[in-house]
Amino acid sequence: SFSNDVWTATQLWANTGFSSTLASIWMTPVAHEGFLYGQFGVQSFESVNAQLKCVEMRTGVVKWSVNGFGRGGTLLVDNHLVSLTERGALVLVRPNTNAYTELARFTAIPNYFGDTNKCWNAPAVCDGRLFVRSTAYVAAFDLSVPALVTESPQLGALGLEFSVRTASGAPIDSNRFAGLQVRASTNPAVPLPRWTVLMHNPVLTGGVVRVGPIATDGQPQRFFIISEP
Repeated sequence: SFSNDVWTATQLWANTGFSSTLASIWMTPVAHEGFLYGQFGVQSFESVNAQLKCVEMRTGVVKWSVNGFGRGGTLLVDNHLVSLTERGALVLVRPNTNAYTELARFTAIPNYFGDTNKCWNAPAVCDGRLFVRSTAYVAAFDLSVPALVTESPQLGALGLEFSVRTASGAPIDSNRFAGLQVRASTNPAVPLPRWTVLMHNPVLTGGVVRVGPIATDGQPQRFFIISEP
């Protein structure tokens, strides 16, 4: 608290000693919306079994714990937890205070060996790339989502047609395609929610979205945009 130009601190709780279930070893936990997330319990589980925990900062109450994360590290990226386990798995977790919610995982560093190949560090994220290392390997993964670009419409016999691609040339996959919407407006200044969603079903072909034909029917000039969640 701050009063009369003086800062004071009051201890709300403590969890200490060799048997501490909230001891953290290499990494500082992540603080997010009043809760801590990170690898804890290394005094009680001094091994690859150290737990990923969610801890309420105000009370020290453990909301949930999951074994097997070990002495790795956890980051908060775009309101998601990215955790590197001691065995080299990279795990994406939703910061849900009610329950452990794992969204995805894959082996980022292979061939775990406790003496010479273990991950005792945190991952790093920069420009859509994720970097990890162990005591033997280093790896980088491009997890960025390339921007979409819309080609200029062409007027065919049945109406306007155009294509949508990624700026990088990478193919659009079916999961991303499912969330795309084609919208049109006669005024580009209006807010996006007021743009009309076109019912002309786009088609995904070879990683490229084909739109049209869209009948013009003498309508005034229109603008088109691709939106996604």
